[in-house]
Amino acid sequence: MKVKHCSKSLVIVILSSLLIYFEAYGQHTLKEIVKKTNKKTYLTFEDAVLHRATTLLQPNTTSSGPSLNNGSKRTFIESRWNGSLFYNVKDSLLALEVVPSLLIRQQEQHSFPIDFPSYTIDGKVYYAPYSCQTKSQKATRYFSIEGQHFSNGQKGDFYIQDSLGRDIVNLESGSFGTNSLKIAYHQNRINGSKELFNSHGFRYNFPAKWSKEQNSLYNNFRLENNFQLILSRQKVKHQVSLDLDLLLEGITLGKVIDVETYNLNLEYFLQPNFLKKINLGFFARVYVGQDYYNIYFVQRLKAIRLGIALSN
Repeated sequence: MKVKHCSKSLVIVILSSLLIYFEAYGQHTLKEIVKKTNKKTYLTFEDAVLHRATTLLQPNTTSSGPSLNNGSKRTFIESRWNGSLFYNVKDSLLALEVVPSLLIRQQEQHSFPIDFPSYTIDGKVYYAPYSCQTKSQKATRYFSIEGQHFSNGQKGDFYIQDSLGRDIVNLESGSFGTNSLKIAYHQNRINGSKELFNSHGFRYNFPAKWSKEQNSLYNNFRLENNFQLILSRQKVKHQVSLDLDLLLEGITLGKVIDVETYNLNLEYFLQPNFLKKINLGFFARVYVGQDYYNIYFVQRLKAIRLGIALSN
């Protein structure tokens, strides 16, 4: 009887140890994964070749309005700051994160004025039910629920009238704000010096009670996808990130291949060894899609940006 009792106890100890190992490994890895795959803090200059789209939406319609040559401004510098407060919930597979973000553009005009910033704050809950490690590979799969507030901190009317009496979007001081909820699935695989990450989520932007005009133009339903590759070599680190978002609001089967239903963002980060000590690297970004700078969403943006970024 004592042998059976010891055998059962040994099995329980082994199973408990495995459970604790997988839980601890999953949480430790999750924090590292989230940190590495979060958006980067950067300072960039805009390329003169590809910089701005040409359409502005009219109220309650999807037809193009006046040229953006009068309403849009050419960006000289764009800078983004991202923070992160991450907390592992003790004795569980849950983790919490708060991500404040600030995006600023300086315009290429006389005196180089700075636009009102884009403010974003995300609250995220992660659940990591699967994590394993073999001799050649580490794999982690997890889910997240995210609540986000996105605004420009302005109080002006959404529309103003131009010299011809037409309603145009108030890019100078128009109020913009939205609250959204996102549910996503994430997967991370590490194989030696190569790390692969992919994320797929659905975001719903709640209608803004304070702005019916904004609601008539802003896409409430979105599919958001992210793919990343990290290569860590002896002398240099490479990180490539591709975001591909599909705007679902009012989409039809015939518009699935329409370029105006997509946002595409490609980022490349290069960090030589001599920059690792100061946590810095070279950064390049190519973006085609709906402008992500608060109320400027009414225009399509094409931009190439080059600069520096902090390593996550």
